[in-house]
Order: sequence, then C-alpha cells, then structure tokens
Amino acid sequence: MDPGSANYLCPRCKKPNLKPCLDGGIYFLRCHKCDGAYFIEELDVEQFVKAKLGTEAARVYARWLVFSMGGGASNSYSRRLCPLCSNKLQRHEFGMEPLCWVLIERCDLHGFWMDRDEVESILKGCQDAARRG
Repeated sequence: MDPGSANYLCPRCKKPNLKPCLDGGIYFLRCHKCDGAYFIEELDVEQFVKAKLGTEAARVYARWLVFSMGGGASNSYSRRLCPLCSNKLQRHEFGMEPLCWVLIERCDLHGFWMDRDEVESILKGCQDAARRG
C-alpha cells in the first residue's frame, strides 16, 4: 500500500476518513472521525501492543491471535468492507475469556479493522494478562 495522500473509506463511517498514521513505530490507517484503526499485517498489531505495553503483553497478544485465528474459520461476514479491496470483512471473536473478548473484523488479503473501543479492550486485556503472568 502506498500511503501517499490517499484517502481510504473507513469501514465504520463509510467515508474517506482513513489516513496513514505512525504510532509506536507502527504504520497503520486511522479514521480521524471514529478513531478506528486498520492494521495491514497481523505482526503490526503485535508490534503496536509491544510498543505500547512491552514484550510480555505482546506475547499475550500473539497467544490470543493463535487461539482466535487458529481454526481459520470466521464467525460471519460483516457489512463493513476492507478499505483496500472492498471485500466484506470477516468477523472473528478475539481473545481469551475472562480477560478480553472482542469482535474484530479481518480481510484475509489485507488486515484487521478494530473500532476504538476494541483497540482499547485488547490493550487492556493484554496488559492485565501480562501482569498476572
């Protein structure tokens, strides 16, 4: 993806609100209206968690990702579309109860969409799990 000055459609707002963002050394797309985030690679989310919370929290995230996506099957399709290819996003339950359980949306070709509260929930769940050991 060439960030340039392109505006991508936000999966939530359905308007060209997604802009390139660099946070914690990780490049992703962020909606300037709803504050949702579109991560291009699975590893980008893990690195984002690591930059925000440290290595142990990133390990928690990686375990949850394997647990959540390991089966390969999505729970269902969303009405939301991938900002890069316009395919319907697949919904996936993410995390491990009781610490964190959120519904994220994923394009098999391009990445993950997370609403602002989902990003916050994943960060909090990873932080809490890392503290518990």
